[in-house]
Amino acid sequence: MLIYLITHPATKVEKTNPNKWKISREGWKQVKNLAKKRFWNDVEFIFASTERKANNAAEYWSKKYKIPMKIVKGIEEVNNRKYLPEKELWKNIDLFFAEPSRNARGWETANHCKERMINTMNKIIKKARKKHCKAIAIVSHGVVANLYICNFKKIRANFSTGQKKIGSWIIIDAEKKKVLSSWQTY
Repeated sequence: MLIYLITHPATKVEKTNPNKWKISREGWKQVKNLAKKRFWNDVEFIFASTERKANNAAEYWSKKYKIPMKIVKGIEEVNNRKYLPEKELWKNIDLFFAEPSRNARGWETANHCKERMINTMNKIIKKARKKHCKAIAIVSHGVVANLYICNFKKIRANFSTGQKKIGSWIIIDAEKKKVLSSWQTY
């Protein structure tokens, strides 16, 4: 089974809870651009994060291609994340990756985040297998997707191992537990 692991598109940055941010105008252009990819013809089910910026994009693709969709808890971004100015945000993310057992600024630790993502992804894969899906899409978030992919590759996650731009996707072979592509922006 193929997994198209997709990170949410660009958002409107607000000084409120980042988990409730909306997709920006640029983000909607990204959503429509990704909708042009041929892989949607093979996708049989879409699983999306509980966060609006991910599940709104997933709903668009679901409606466009008439693909069943389910919102699932456990593939959302780092828990307890608060708004930080961009410079502070990147410093905190560096710390998050550099010290994976540390609770930086009250955020969920990278180790816990990775474990949560792996467990939830395993449950999703199990559900998709029961449905005999050959391909699924999972709409999640950059940091947790990076942790998940690096677990497959058996390398430590950092900035250079993740998406190069918000709004990216990567292909995984769930049976072989192998990453089949590099991150591609949409």
